[in-house]
Amino acid sequence: MADRSESDRLIEETRLQRLIRRPEIGSFVVMVVIIIALLIASDGRAFNALGLKNNIQIIAQYGIIATGAALLMIAGEFDLSIGSMIGVAGMSIALMLKWGLPFGLGEATPLTAFILTLAMTLTLGWIIGVVVVRSGLSSFIVTLAFLFFLRGVTEVAFRLINQSTQVSGLPDYKENDWFAWAFGGEVFGGF
Repeated sequence: MADRSESDRLIEETRLQRLIRRPEIGSFVVMVVIIIALLIASDGRAFNALGLKNNIQIIAQYGIIATGAALLMIAGEFDLSIGSMIGVAGMSIALMLKWGLPFGLGEATPLTAFILTLAMTLTLGWIIGVVVVRSGLSSFIVTLAFLFFLRGVTEVAFRLINQSTQVSGLPDYKENDWFAWAFGGEVFGGF
C-alpha cells in the first residue's frame, strides 16, 4: 500500500467515483437488476405495474430472510432450520385461526395469532442459539437437528389435529392404486 498524505483527500474524484461511494446506490443497482431479470424471465408479460409489484413483494420477503442468514454467515455460522421455522410459523398461525388460541384461551384474531407465533419462533431461535453457544457444537449440526424437529412438529400437528395433512378443510385425495402401494403411500395416490 502506497504512503498516503493529508493532501490526498483533496484529490478530485470523478462523478462515477462519487456515485459509487453513496450507500443507496447498491440497493438501486439490485432493484434495477431484479427488474431486468423479471423482464427477461417473463418475456415481458409480467412487466407491468401489477406484475412488478407482485414479484418484488415476494422477492422482498426472501430478502428479509436472506439478511438474517447473511448475518449468520458473516459471523461464521449457518442456520439450516430457517425453512422449517417458516413452515412451523405458517402452521401455527393457520391452526390458531382455525381452532382458536392454545390452552382454550378463546378465539384467535390474526393479530393475536401473529404475536403468539412471533413469540414462539423467537423463543425457538433463542433456544437454538443457546444450544450452539453453550454446547460448543457446530451451528450446522444443531440447526440440522432443529430442522428435522420442526418439520416433524409440523407434520404431526397437521396429522393429529386436522386428521390430514391439510388445514384448508378440503378432503385429501387418497386413491389406493398400485403406484401408491409400490412407492409408499398417499403422496403418490392418484397417478
